[in-house]
Amino acid sequence: MTNTISSTAKLLNAKQSAQYTGMSVWKLRRLTKAGKIPYVPGEGKTSPWMWAVEALDEFVKQAQVRMGDNDGKI
Repeated sequence: MTNTISSTAKLLNAKQSAQYTGMSVWKLRRLTKAGKIPYVPGEGKTSPWMWAVEALDEFVKQAQVRMGDNDGKI
């Protein structure tokens, strides 16, 4: 089953955000709980957190490192 992401979507759920960034849902949630990725409160128990595409793009941009910068730790 393929989960496609609309190119016009501004908010993504956990599964979509993980797919978009290439990380696991677990890591996405862990980074969010640590305050490294901002989220938008969702509705109900099925999607309690949503992520803005712009925030995910910014996180990925800032998380990029060059060898020797900081050992590649986020």
